[in-house]
Amino acid sequence: SGRGGGGSGCVAVELPATYSRDAWRPVLREVFFSPVADDAFVLFEACEALAPGSARTALARAGLGLLGPLRLLSGEGEASPLLDRGPHDPAEFQPLVAVGPPSEGRALGYWRDEPDAPPLFVAERKPLPREQKPGVSAFGPGVSFSPVASQLLGAQRR
Repeated sequence: SGRGGGGSGCVAVELPATYSRDAWRPVLREVFFSPVADDAFVLFEACEALAPGSARTALARAGLGLLGPLRLLSGEGEASPLLDRGPHDPAEFQPLVAVGPPSEGRALGYWRDEPDAPPLFVAERKPLPREQKPGVSAFGPGVSFSPVASQLLGAQRR
């Protein structure tokens, strides 16, 4: 089993040596301050089935990558609540899947109003065009968040 922690902002937590939802659920809750919904575990398990031992690469051909809790499950990253968060991500957004090249900054993630509540929906984070247009809702400089699905596995790329 590994140790989380050591870097800036890391949570000192014992990481499970092997994968099981029951073992990881409390660890992810402690690290990210919110419960991880079952559909995220289902996605991770599908990735692990597609690429055993290398879940993070399973979706690469589709231009997708694992972020935050899913990346920690795959054995990468540090146990930090800031893992893969964008500089303008509000507390309500938990990134889970990168969409496109990392340089684009697009991601799908849970949106919740309360840390202990189940996710309200899956939102897409994407950079705004260089010219701001009237009616574009932005929570941070140069970034917009739009609801895309009620569950992670129902999210569709537009």
